[in-house]
This record gives sequence, structure tokens and C-alpha cells, in this order.
Amino acid sequence: MNIRNCVFFTFPSQLRTMLVMGSRANTEMTPASKAVMDYVKKLQEQSGLPVEEFAKECGMGRTYWFTRAGYKAPLTITDIVNVCKFVNMTPQDLMMHALAPIDPLAKSALDARNQGKG
Repeated sequence: MNIRNCVFFTFPSQLRTMLVMGSRANTEMTPASKAVMDYVKKLQEQSGLPVEEFAKECGMGRTYWFTRAGYKAPLTITDIVNVCKFVNMTPQDLMMHALAPIDPLAKSALDARNQGKG
């Protein structure tokens, strides 16, 4: 196992988000799950694809997408992985970008990563 993969669960809010988002049927929308959906919506807009086409490419049906986009249910881990495959990013990156506005640890990690690229 690559130690880098373990960073995915270093932020308490990410771990809680991932547990809430994928452990069982759940309709609780936490601030973190809303932030993740907001970021996924941003990715959809950046893709230039219509919502229905983006959702289909990510393995979601129209109703399923709009239920989550309307904050009636959170995305699952599988949903996040499928989105990441489609937009060519890691789940770790998606979570850091999504949570940075609401989680100081995610923001610090993202800032550190960005400084390392510069």
C-alpha cells in the first residue's frame, strides 16, 4: 500500500463525510456533503456538458442526480469515485477542493500541495 493513499482519510471531516456518504442508505446532508455536491456541480459546469449527460457519464440517472443536486440525499463513495474517473482526478483531490472552503485542515493540505507544485 502506498502511504500517499492514506492521506485520503487524514482530515476528520473527510472521514466523517465519507462514512456518512457511503455507509448505508442515508439522507443526512451535512455541511461537508453539501460542499462536496457543490464542487461536483462546479465540475459539471466546467465540463460544458448538459447536466443529464454529465450525470450519465458519472453513472447516475437524471432523477438520482437531481435528488442529490437538490440536497435531498448525499452522494455515495461510489458516486464520488465515478465522478473522479470521468473528470480524471483522484477522490483525495476532489475532497480537498470541495472541503477547503469549510475545513481549515483541507485548506491547509490543498495550499501545501499547491506550493509543492510551484
